[in-house]
Amino acid sequence: MLTEGGQAPILQSLKPRAESLHKSARPWTMGEGIQGLGIGQKVTDAFVLPDLVLKVYVEKKLPKSKVTNMVPEAVDIPGIEEQLATDVEEIGKVELESNTSRVRSAIPGFSIGHLEISAGTLGCLVRVNGDDQGLYILSNSHVLANEGVAEKGDVIIQPGVFDDGVAPDDAIATLSDWVAFEFTDSTFPNLVDAAIAKVDSDQHVISAIRKIGIPKGVSKTVRRGMRIRKTGRTTDFTTGVITDIDYRLALDYKRPGGGEGRVGLRDQVLCTRYTAAGDSGSAVINSKGFIIGLHFAGSPSTSIFNKISNVIDLLDISIVTTEI
Repeated sequence: MLTEGGQAPILQSLKPRAESLHKSARPWTMGEGIQGLGIGQKVTDAFVLPDLVLKVYVEKKLPKSKVTNMVPEAVDIPGIEEQLATDVEEIGKVELESNTSRVRSAIPGFSIGHLEISAGTLGCLVRVNGDDQGLYILSNSHVLANEGVAEKGDVIIQPGVFDDGVAPDDAIATLSDWVAFEFTDSTFPNLVDAAIAKVDSDQHVISAIRKIGIPKGVSKTVRRGMRIRKTGRTTDFTTGVITDIDYRLALDYKRPGGGEGRVGLRDQVLCTRYTAAGDSGSAVINSKGFIIGLHFAGSPSTSIFNKISNVIDLLDISIVTTEI
């Protein structure tokens, strides 16, 4: 209701009040320095308290005297009897997030990218439902599809341009599909930053993720406190802890036709920092070896991933869980 107003999936009788709340709260839900909203545990003097609160994530905490969009200590939510407490947490600026060598067979966790971007990470191998023979690479749209402004059939290279990859010598796949972004002024309709590219030859790739192995499958289970891991182009194998499973944020992406626009993303997962720039596209794995997400962004103190269930549904794919 805070971020969607009357468009939220709520009772019709609550929509007018929700719209009023949405408009009145915009200075502190969408104002300067706001890096996203979510639900998590309150943190006070480095202690994590048990109660769940509305989390307001900011680039930098400022003295009250310098804040023009003050976050209230609690919020009246239509349909909820008690006020919902808030907690402001500094995470730095959230930005899109580079093993850098050329490897054949290419290994998930290494550098890859479209010719028009610097470099990202080869997440894992997938199949497109209905295409039993084709083999595809999964990564972010901003890694494989140049944020959605590329064209199907474009060359994908390994390693990426930033790591001295060139076409045609380092070509490994062609862009096949991606989830288009919906640009809005204030809402959060998007779920993923994801794309796939068809591998030129099965002999050019393997399914085992560096230092992790072949994924055992996928899991929809994400919870606060869960420890996760990934292998990425820049920071290699690292681990993190999930802190928020209801995170929503807005980032600027390229618009087809030119310029940039606001892309609001919901149903994201916020974690302690486990990545750096260039790790975008990494598969996020739980402790049992199942993929739970696709990493795509981060701030100086956090990392953020799409839920893999949303990625699979929207791209109509399945994860490769056998040796290739």
